[in-house]
Amino acid sequence: MAVLRVVSNLTHLKVDAYYINCDGYRWERIIDDYLAKLKVFRLRMHIQFPGKKNNEQHVDQLVDSFRTQFWLEKHQWFIHCRHKSEKDYMSIILYSLPYAFDDFVLSTLNMAYKSTCPQNNDYYSYTEVNNLRYEHFLASNYISFTQFFNIRNISIDLRLDQTLWRNAQIFYQLMSITIFSTDAAAQFHLQSLLDRSPSLNSLIISS
Repeated sequence: MAVLRVVSNLTHLKVDAYYINCDGYRWERIIDDYLAKLKVFRLRMHIQFPGKKNNEQHVDQLVDSFRTQFWLEKHQWFIHCRHKSEKDYMSIILYSLPYAFDDFVLSTLNMAYKSTCPQNNDYYSYTEVNNLRYEHFLASNYISFTQFFNIRNISIDLRLDQTLWRNAQIFYQLMSITIFSTDAAAQFHLQSLLDRSPSLNSLIISS
């Protein structure tokens, strides 16, 4: 983060970071010390906690570090944290709201989430997402499929349940579809998807 010490005039900052150890307290210090003019901060961090011991506690501590007056009141910068226990580690994706990146994986299989955001749909916006990977989606209140208005490219598991096809309006702008898993009903599902994608010009089947 040394580079941020020499760009004190920044008003907008967007960070997409992999496996860095930087919680809300540290980001707060960096911004207060070096980025006093910052108005817009967009963040996505991919984090892994090794092992399984106390991982839920670590997630709680991480999320709580973004609950200070600096985050919630001064700037009203809210975060969403998705986490999943793997075999030897905890996988975490933490991002600011509204979501500011063009790719997203929509999955709720064994996925838990925490957020500092109030229940306000204005913050749960995913209009920047153009590339969506849609897998293992189960009924959940945390993200609605209809929040993705600008999808151009989708990678999809055709074994998904029928609720997918009720969201036909989000397919109108699709230009590319990648199918990465199929089953006996795949032909029917594929035809349903193609019927709802008038702008499609690329189809990739990878089973």
